[in-house]
Amino acid sequence: MIDSGAYSALSKGKRINLEDYVDFILKRTGADCWTTAVPGVSVVNLDVIPGTKGGPQPTPAECERAAEEGWDNRVRV
Repeated sequence: MIDSGAYSALSKGKRINLEDYVDFILKRTGADCWTTAVPGVSVVNLDVIPGTKGGPQPTPAECERAAEEGWDNRVRV
């Protein structure tokens, strides 16, 4: 399984670039394109987690925006 590390990045105050994540996946799996299935490999979508580490609780609007951005990431790849 390849996970995006979105939560770990959030915990460190960093963001993960979607294109960099796709490149990482392609290099690690040896696939020639994103849509190529690799037996035995599952890939986790790049989630968008609302808020910041130690910051205030995200608003409902921020949560909705994060969900939409996460879905857009899924659609883009």
